[in-house]
Amino acid sequence: MKYYNFTVTSFLAAVTLLACSEPSGTTEPASSRDALNAADWCARVAAGPPSADDPRIALSTAHANVRYFGVHPTFNEVDQALAASLGGPGPYPSERTLSTYAAQLGGAACALTADAKPLGKARVHSLGPVAIVRPGTGRVSLPPSTRAVLVDLRGLPAADGLRSALESAVAPALASPVARATSHVREHFGMTDEVRENVYENTIQPVA
Repeated sequence: MKYYNFTVTSFLAAVTLLACSEPSGTTEPASSRDALNAADWCARVAAGPPSADDPRIALSTAHANVRYFGVHPTFNEVDQALAASLGGPGPYPSERTLSTYAAQLGGAACALTADAKPLGKARVHSLGPVAIVRPGTGRVSLPPSTRAVLVDLRGLPAADGLRSALESAVAPALASPVARATSHVREHFGMTDEVRENVYENTIQPVA
């Protein structure tokens, strides 16, 4: 069975920190730039809807997502983060469990409160020859006088159907289909372990 890193969890938003090339003439030490405050990243992450699973199953799913598709070089580091977050007082798993788990991962993950806000209905407003499109549910059509389109993405919830809503909002403005960029994802064929020889493997694969 193959596993891809497309898993979306509402208990934990795993944020991959993309390393940028260092501009010429930079005098700021790399260590200070790398010491990113997780709160800065988490403030820019939209939480998804709450999981319908048992909280213990949802935490297990989130951990598997971080373990197999996160940025840490070994499984042991992620497992230790989970171990450090368990065993506290009160109900399990608690908000403390999740915040401790995210903190133990060193800013590579955020524990967020799930947001159940659904997508609203798609809207189109005209400002002269400019059509302002707010993505949402339903069909989007542009007035005949439209010469330019502005898509308002502010505050959209990370709800089910968001991808389709964005496609529907943009499609009327395109004269022809636009080729999408290729995403490189990690693919697991079975679950590799840490012994020298494995019958399973994981590779990087391009996905359109």
